[in-house]
Amino acid sequence: LHSESFSPMMFSCIEVLNLSCSSLIAIPPQIDALSELVELILFSNEIDCVPKTLSSLQNLRLLDLRDNLLETLDYVVFPRNLKCLHLSDNMLQVSALSFISIRAHCPNITHLELEPQREI
Repeated sequence: LHSESFSPMMFSCIEVLNLSCSSLIAIPPQIDALSELVELILFSNEIDCVPKTLSSLQNLRLLDLRDNLLETLDYVVFPRNLKCLHLSDNMLQVSALSFISIRAHCPNITHLELEPQREI
């Protein structure tokens, strides 16, 4: 695929994107072009932050960021319609406040994993 022929609109109909174990260091801010995305699976990468553009993915229901390098999160980056959020095995400081903040911002959430990173 030549770069001049690439357009994010070519992929706007994608509903499930699995980039697990892809050595990603960041979520591209252009992710918002995937307007029909329902599931974004980014398990086991090297992602250390979540871009604000993620909040524009109003169809996103599942976000899997397990086993990355996240240390802090601004919960407003998550789409409000999110139902399933996996954040386990990151470097996040987990507290009751974390759960309350996510629940307040994403009222439809039914599944939330916030387990801290396991010791090796």
